[in-house]
Amino acid sequence: MVKNFKRKVLLVGHCGFDNQKIQNMLENNFDVEVAKVQSFEDAKELLEKENFHLALINRVENFDGQSGLELIKKLGDSGKINAQLMLITDYPDSMKEAVACGAVKGFGKNAINDIATIENLKSILTAPSAGG
Repeated sequence: MVKNFKRKVLLVGHCGFDNQKIQNMLENNFDVEVAKVQSFEDAKELLEKENFHLALINRVENFDGQSGLELIKKLGDSGKINAQLMLITDYPDSMKEAVACGAVKGFGKNAINDIATIENLKSILTAPSAGG
């Protein structure tokens, strides 16, 4: 029997309620291992140290209000991570800016369980992987 290759997803800067909603959606639809960090500094450190397939970054960090767009820029500029970055926002202008900074198109909190969101995530969380 071939074992499925679990994808690692990092939830960054979300409140407890949103963390749980996003984690439930991910675990109900994909074979994933979910980790969570509150601060963008912790996210940067963890993404540079460990291999994640996807980081779902809140537009505004729940803990101290830092910008998720700034984190995406810093992570992209660092050249030290392999994860796909995705901004979680209901604001179209913020989403456009995140994509312009190298993130993949994300989704809004109001669309967490939408079919379009699941389809969007499939390309990242179910794509064939070497050795997987």
